[in-house]
Amino acid sequence: FLRFYEKDFLQSVDAEKGKFRSFVCASLRNFLLKEKQAAGRLKRRPAQGAILSMNALGADEDTFDIPDVRQSREEADAQFLADWNRCVVRNALARMREAARESDKTSQVEVFAHYRIEHEGDTPPTRKQLAELFGLTPPQVNYALKWGQQEFVQALKAELRDQVSSEADFHAEARELFGI
Repeated sequence: FLRFYEKDFLQSVDAEKGKFRSFVCASLRNFLLKEKQAAGRLKRRPAQGAILSMNALGADEDTFDIPDVRQSREEADAQFLADWNRCVVRNALARMREAARESDKTSQVEVFAHYRIEHEGDTPPTRKQLAELFGLTPPQVNYALKWGQQEFVQALKAELRDQVSSEADFHAEARELFGI
C-alpha cells in the first residue's frame, strides 16, 4: 500500500472504467504476481549466500509442517470480497457509533452491535442475556435492536454511496456485496 500511495496510482482511477474495488483487487493481484516472480528469481540466485536447508534447522526426528497456502483465483477473489464486506460493515458500524454519540444512543448501538455483528461464536446472545449484560429491560433491548437495525441499514447505504460515483453503481454494489 505504501508503493500504491507513493506512485499515486489513484490518479489513474476512473469511475467510468469500473469499480474501485475491482481496481484495488487487480492492483493487488499484479503486485503479488510481481512479488512471486521476484521471489522465484531469488530462489534460483539468492542475494546473499546459499539457501538454508530445512534439514539444518532441526534434529533429524523433527518434522516441519508447512501448510499449503496457495489459493485458486476464485478462492482469493471470494476471500477478498468477504474481507471487503467485513470492512464495509465495520465502517458502517463506526458511522453509526459516531452518530449515536451525538444523539446519546450509544447503549442502543452497542446492544445492536453485540447482537448482530460483534458477538462471539456462531449464535448471537439471547435478548435476556443482552438485557443482563447492558443493564436494560427486555423492552429496552427490543427497542435497541429494532432501532439499531434501521440505523444500520442507513449507515450501510451511506457507506456504499461514499464508495461509488452513481446511483446505478450503488445498486450494483449493494446487490453484489449484500444481495440487497
